[in-house]
Amino acid sequence: MIYKSYLDGTTKRTNTNYKTQLWTDLQCSNISLKEVRSTEYKRKSLTKYFLKYNNCNGDISNVVNSQEKGRFKLTAIGGISANSLKVSNRIDNIPTIDFDSKFTFRIGLESEYIFAFNRNKWAAFLTPTYQSFNSNKDIIFLRQSSGALTTNMDVNYQSIEVPLGIRHYMFLNTNSKLFIDGALVLDIPLNSEIVYEDYIDDFKVSSGISFSAGIGYDYKNRYKVQLRYAPRDLGDGGASSYKYSSISLVLGYSIFNNIK
Repeated sequence: MIYKSYLDGTTKRTNTNYKTQLWTDLQCSNISLKEVRSTEYKRKSLTKYFLKYNNCNGDISNVVNSQEKGRFKLTAIGGISANSLKVSNRIDNIPTIDFDSKFTFRIGLESEYIFAFNRNKWAAFLTPTYQSFNSNKDIIFLRQSSGALTTNMDVNYQSIEVPLGIRHYMFLNTNSKLFIDGALVLDIPLNSEIVYEDYIDDFKVSSGISFSAGIGYDYKNRYKVQLRYAPRDLGDGGASSYKYSSISLVLGYSIFNNIK
């Protein structure tokens, strides 16, 4: 159907030949020329016209309904994360222990439902993902007049992250779109603990809920790349707090989708 806005010199004009097409190709006894002229080049207005034409010809089905359903995607994801851990001690004379960032791999599977409203710009997702962090460091855990007491801290942390969130798409063209998202993340540790060599009780990492945020790019509803930030608290260790964070570069490939 022909509809086009354009500039003729400095004058804005509109080609509305779609109305001629409607009157020529979709005539019916219960549709007047006035109704054709008042039909706007908008989904709601055109749908109303087509339904009236179908009803006139004995077909009262709404063919648009099949286009109003949401879409589902299943995407295999993998990536690399820069992970870090900061252990803060509530005893004033014990310095904060800052573990150097380490790069680790992550792998998961994302289920995404794209809503039909607002031109498919909103989606909900669930992304179970395996991630890990392992490190080892000699630390000072107590200062005395006779000297500092030291121990070795061995971090063994792996978990299944389960982000549940909302995503917003921004279309660049028919094949490309940017997106931003945010999620609540349930972190499920897998036999994870922080082990001290001497003096201090070992610390078991506990389950918890945190927040993550991301920005990414989707190509042809098939390939995607995303940058994601996820901080969390690994639990309360009495005299110490354990703050963990990860910045991840994630790649994804859709193994199933019903998006046309």
